[in-house]
Amino acid sequence: MIFFEVREDHFGFIESPKDWLGEAFANANGFHSAESVQKMLLNFTSSGLAEWHDFLYIRKPGEKTWTRRMCVLRNSGLYASKKNKKTFSPSDLVRLLVLDDKLHIYTTTGGWSRMRAPTPHGFALKTYAAQDFSSSHVFCFCAPDEAALKQWACRLRLAKYGISLLRDYQVARERMNTNLGGDTQMPHNTVELKKVMRQSSVDYARPYTVQTPRRQASAGNLNSIKPMCTPQIGQQRVASLTPQPTSVVLRHSPFETSMNGNDYKHHSTGVPSQHFYIR
Repeated sequence: MIFFEVREDHFGFIESPKDWLGEAFANANGFHSAESVQKMLLNFTSSGLAEWHDFLYIRKPGEKTWTRRMCVLRNSGLYASKKNKKTFSPSDLVRLLVLDDKLHIYTTTGGWSRMRAPTPHGFALKTYAAQDFSSSHVFCFCAPDEAALKQWACRLRLAKYGISLLRDYQVARERMNTNLGGDTQMPHNTVELKKVMRQSSVDYARPYTVQTPRRQASAGNLNSIKPMCTPQIGQQRVASLTPQPTSVVLRHSPFETSMNGNDYKHHSTGVPSQHFYIR
């Protein structure tokens, strides 16, 4: 089951870095304003994202138990310590994941109690082909609280997409400037940006998008849901752990797909596909 919802805070990490990246992380790296975050993204290819580490609960593929480990996010991937200790050395770290193009970041709307998760503030890193949590390609994590979940998801998103996020932000501001009649005074308020119809930096030519309202979604194959064509809006894929043991609905960043009649096609190859590829 897949739901879509409007996300009014898509660029919140640029407009309010301390709220989305964490005050300690923002202060340590000088992210005090939107301009400082944009400068970091502009130099992302050469310098990358600063290292971050904090505790997370981990459930590895094929396991049913959760372990608390110090997790380290670097440009080369996500690492975890071998022992549940705050201090660690490079030899204590094991790389869990590489943030490549096939891996996606998801949060959920609930259902973690059925997985015996230590907290309800969970997220998952998985390939799109993995459709349930028993897959060997799904890593589940739980943050200690909601603020930590928000910050981890944001940092992972930055580490994965980098400068692409800056391009999307610039496109949104240019479109907003056009909608305001060429006003050169660009507001620095995310509340204004939510009114802009977002378009991905790699998908300028898409004439419309498909939105499946929350109330019309059904627990079946996505292709069984009749698409409803609407003007482009900022969307996020939302996940909900449904009562079926192997069914999960996940939340992700706005999707990128092209349409031809009722056929879905991959945004780069043009090959017909049954799946949405999301960024």
